[in-house]
Amino acid sequence: MPRSTTIIIAAETLVGPKGKDGAAFVLKTGAELTADAKKGLGLTNTDIADLLSRGKLQEAKARLAGSAEDDPAVIALEKRAETAEAALAAATARAESAEAALAALQAEFDALQQADEDAGEAKGAGAKDGTASSKAKPAS
Repeated sequence: MPRSTTIIIAAETLVGPKGKDGAAFVLKTGAELTADAKKGLGLTNTDIADLLSRGKLQEAKARLAGSAEDDPAVIALEKRAETAEAALAAATARAESAEAALAALQAEFDALQQADEDAGEAKGAGAKDGTASSKAKPAS
């Protein structure tokens, strides 16, 4: 199970009193209530408990950094991803090979088709100038 901790986050924007610099400390919605934020807002533990009970602050679970390395589910997903990437690479190589073979066959087909057209044109030109051979019997 991944290691996690409970943190406190602002459910809505909280504004503290003005500091010495004249600016108020602001904790935006969704931001974590850190020790610095607690000090900037001037909150005590009692104030925090009150804000939690009123829903102004909420507790949330947070995964500790680096805990994914120990998580068996994450490790299994990474292995599945590696296997899928290898399969994709193999399929891509096969597709590229098939495309190259198709291009070669298409070029061969085009060459044969052009040769056939050239032969047909030569046959037709020979008939016009009387050099083409004919197996038909002359008319009697």
